[in-house]
Amino acid sequence: KDQNGLLVEEVAQGSEAMKRGVQVGDVISRVGDRDVKVVKDLRDALDAAKAAGRKFALVRVQRGDDMQFVTLP
Repeated sequence: KDQNGLLVEEVAQGSEAMKRGVQVGDVISRVGDRDVKVVKDLRDALDAAKAAGRKFALVRVQRGDDMQFVTLP
């Protein structure tokens, strides 16, 4: 099945992502109002959220056929 986004290959032990349920094999497809296809897109979207004064970014995570949203600092 074709998925657009970044495949999560590693989640740091004890990280905010791990605490919020992000798992290896998940696909991050969107951060805030930006589509994410490469690592630079992810970094840019997180930087933009920070620059806008947001403490968290809303991240769309696809796991198999399920989609969920998590907030990451």
